[in-house]
Amino acid sequence: MSGEKYTQVRLQRKRQEKLNLLQSLQSLQSESAALQKQLTDQINGMSEGLRSTFTAEVAASRQWLQGATPVSKYSMDHSLDAIRQARDRQEQVTNAGRTCLKNLQLALTQKADALGRAVAEQRVTVTQLLLQHTEVLRLWYGAEAVAAWNFTWKYQDGAATLRSR
Repeated sequence: MSGEKYTQVRLQRKRQEKLNLLQSLQSLQSESAALQKQLTDQINGMSEGLRSTFTAEVAASRQWLQGATPVSKYSMDHSLDAIRQARDRQEQVTNAGRTCLKNLQLALTQKADALGRAVAEQRVTVTQLLLQHTEVLRLWYGAEAVAAWNFTWKYQDGAATLRSR
């Protein structure tokens, strides 16, 4: 007899490996679908200002969403190599999705907070400069204009204080 001979043990191992790969593939596909939903919800929930501030992260996420097409169905009838290649491709897609979601969430939390602190610090600096030069401004623009500006500054400082409480 010609051809390759298999023992029951080898056949059982091969079936078990296929089953494990198919389960892994299905798990990765489920995770990828969940990542797609989370990314879509995050992007749709962002204001236009945040989207324009974090264009790189949003663009990378949208690109991943467009390229994250589900792998076709595989079964025990497919070859072991075909299932393994499909799982490896799906693993790469899922890892890229994880990275996109992580980067987007970091941008929304840490980077946005840092930008907010930087703007607040700049506002304090500008207010201090204006207060230092109140006399010069009064000479140039008049006492009424400077009084109106002072009222605006005080109102904004009070609103900022109320928001922080």
